[in-house]
Amino acid sequence: LNVSGIGITGGEPLLRKDLITIIKHITQKKIPVSISSNGYYLSNKDKVKELFDVGLRSIAISLDSINPDIHNRIRGVDDAFSNAVKAFENIVELKNEYPRTSVTLSMVITGSNYGEVVNMVEFAEARGIDGVSFLPAQTMGIEHNIADREKKLKLGQHLLNDINKSIDKLIELKRDKKPIDNTIKYLKLLKYF
Repeated sequence: LNVSGIGITGGEPLLRKDLITIIKHITQKKIPVSISSNGYYLSNKDKVKELFDVGLRSIAISLDSINPDIHNRIRGVDDAFSNAVKAFENIVELKNEYPRTSVTLSMVITGSNYGEVVNMVEFAEARGIDGVSFLPAQTMGIEHNIADREKKLKLGQHLLNDINKSIDKLIELKRDKKPIDNTIKYLKLLKYF
């Protein structure tokens, strides 16, 4: 197989007791590996070091608000924010020792946090995070999609306009070479989710 990389996501991939073995197996085949995490278990610097030691090259940490209360509410865990921030600190600190590694902040845009997108880019830049990736909130199944569309209609045109203005600001930041991983085309598509 001609594989350019493997991304391990979840749920939370760090719940797997065999994650180190899986990463080691993949990297022995010279295939780059990345993971997406909520950061909870990466608040332990030894865990980050262990992952880097077996060849992990990229970590994306979910952070949905720079306001701890909003992030914790979205994630449903009281200390989600503090653990995610500690994970970023650990990874950035270890990047000197592991210079081929990268860390990305991943933000799911919702009706609760759309006004923070510019602040999120600034938050990432100030902390040495390599990039920010913005994702639309999604649910699974056709029933949820129909319900989501109805809910969006009930939000009112004013809120949708505000969300679109936030996305336009992201597009401006991307054009200004800010560390946004999404393409401009993708950012424009966010208006339709």
